[in-house]
Amino acid sequence: MPGILDIFHSDPFRTIELTTAVEKVPYVPDGLEGMGIFTDKPIRTEALMVEQRQGVLVIVPTTDRGAPGTQRTTELRQARGFKVPRLKMEDTVFARELAGIREFGQETVLMQVQSEVSRRLVGPMGLRTHLALTQEYHKLAAVQGKLLDANGSVIYNWFNEFGITANAEVVFSLPANTARSLRPICNQLTRAMRRKSQGGMTQRSRVKALCGDAFFDALITHQDVEKTYLNWYEAKTLRDGMAFETFTFADIDWINYRGVDTIIGIASTSTNGSGVIPIANTAGLAAGDPVTGPGVPAASTVGSISANTSVTLAGAVTCNAGAGAGVFNFGTSSNSVVSIPANQAIFFPSNTVDVFQRALAPADTIEWVNQLGKPEYVQMIPDRDRQEWVKFEMSVYPLHICTRPEVLFTGTMDSISD
Repeated sequence: MPGILDIFHSDPFRTIELTTAVEKVPYVPDGLEGMGIFTDKPIRTEALMVEQRQGVLVIVPTTDRGAPGTQRTTELRQARGFKVPRLKMEDTVFARELAGIREFGQETVLMQVQSEVSRRLVGPMGLRTHLALTQEYHKLAAVQGKLLDANGSVIYNWFNEFGITANAEVVFSLPANTARSLRPICNQLTRAMRRKSQGGMTQRSRVKALCGDAFFDALITHQDVEKTYLNWYEAKTLRDGMAFETFTFADIDWINYRGVDTIIGIASTSTNGSGVIPIANTAGLAAGDPVTGPGVPAASTVGSISANTSVTLAGAVTCNAGAGAGVFNFGTSSNSVVSIPANQAIFFPSNTVDVFQRALAPADTIEWVNQLGKPEYVQMIPDRDRQEWVKFEMSVYPLHICTRPEVLFTGTMDSISD
């Protein structure tokens, strides 16, 4: 009767076979992963080079016959290197955990062990689920022009890396519900995105908007939107409710993004020169929570809380840019949440020419040296000294990059920018 470690030394548990088997397990995409906006770029090294060529169209002046023609100027090129990060998670199967499934004379031990390993790798709470959530987090950061670590710290700011100034936040002022106000703002945003893309967007490209809950609800109840859908079959969609759904308005696909949301959105007002925000219900709020909202300076946090009365910003920080009524977002002390603030929307293009890419580097082990990177790797590490456990590791080596951050925009539903 073979031992547990003998089973793990058999062919089905070799590194290459494990990786291949995991790849065959169906994966249900979610959110940005399901949109397919990122183009996979397998590479053979742990670093990615991004080359930028700045082209300028020139109107050619007329010249006399026989005179020299206008000399074409060669575009300047720049190249930057970026290191591909590693995402690795592991689990350990102990021999004592498998003892209960081993009966004397049983010949199905291998199948049961494989089933337990598969559950821990690709089950609902397996390693793949956590790594997939992490990559969704990276994608959400990439469509905002960044690569963030789990604690919210910035690994790469693509605006800074490419020497580009981030676009100003677009103010929609949805609560005002002013007639004929939305479409001009949408048109201006779409024109700006297409002009800034410089070939990155084609006729097939679409503008996508990932919306927070309050932004989406205010948008679909705005009179401009309701009048557009009035007396049209699609008005049934608005009547039925659209939580976490998608609809099209002004040639933009608006999506109520569903994430692992730990951000609390609360309607209130800010007063210019005051650091106090009236809050009728302060349940769930804590000192140190990040705060965003109309007129609230960047990187503000909660200083003190008056129960069910108000919140005072920390460090004597005061609101600016005038008074503003809207939704204020109170997050957790960690920024590592896969979500969008309730009062905001994120705008980016889809069906583009490599605007969003995911570089895939090879794993660190001998089997994969100088090979093109794969979406994920699985490896087994046995306890060679005591044979008490076997460790399984799942690794991903992705770099989610936005090569044209100038096409990215953010918007707020409020009357003034956050």
